[in-house]
Amino acid sequence: MDRGGARGSPEHGLERLASLEIMRTAMLHEVKPVAAFFVGGMQEGITLEYVLARYLLPGSPIFCIAGPGGDAAGFSSVGDLPKSLAESLRTSRLYPAVVDASLDWWLSARVRLAAVLSTS
Repeated sequence: MDRGGARGSPEHGLERLASLEIMRTAMLHEVKPVAAFFVGGMQEGITLEYVLARYLLPGSPIFCIAGPGGDAAGFSSVGDLPKSLAESLRTSRLYPAVVDASLDWWLSARVRLAAVLSTS
């Protein structure tokens, strides 16, 4: 079945991009992640995922690890992050350690929130 574009043609590329956007949107809707991490990336894929995460995950922290470079280096982390964690996200090349620190902060923030809500 010909869908209007041979592999490698501009039409095929546009079809592919639309299909990937649908897949990424469905992934965020179905999985409902509580946070998002962005590391590296190139071209339009990671940028689209970042925009979708900002739109579809309101109130969720978004951690952008800039140290390794790539497109994620130009994104802004979202959330009320401590200055030391925000600085690590911007500069560290040891992203496994930054991910651990980010998760530790996020989990402790959720525990504090749960404690406040349970006393209300």
